[in-house]
Amino acid sequence: MGTQKIEIGDIFEVPTAIGNAYIQYMAEVDQTTLIRLLPGVYHEPVDLEKLAQQKERYICFVPLGIALRRKYIRKVGFSEVKKFKVPKYFKTVETVCGVFKGWVIVNNHTLERKLVKKPTKKQQK
Repeated sequence: MGTQKIEIGDIFEVPTAIGNAYIQYMAEVDQTTLIRLLPGVYHEPVDLEKLAQQKERYICFVPLGIALRRKYIRKVGFSEVKKFKVPKYFKTVETVCGVFKGWVIVNNHTLERKLVKKPTKKQQK
């Protein structure tokens, strides 16, 4: 069984307990795939081109190739990626023993990390 080739712009269906979610492959950064989670959860077929034109809910790194090989997701379409710029900063929650400590702001280029209790408006984007 061969591996499926994935390309920037590919759209994947992600089955969840409440319906199907959709993600789109946006870029590769240091051998890691960056995706965007498209809005909504669906029980019926969806117009993927129209969905891909909408604002995403999240942008994050995902081991897309592994998820595809393990059949956690399936490729269902493609929409050309236009004018996408990989964000310079990402944020993640910092917890210790289940206790919220703040947000870690990570510079995607230098991997410098900064812990903040409350992100500024600029950091929230």
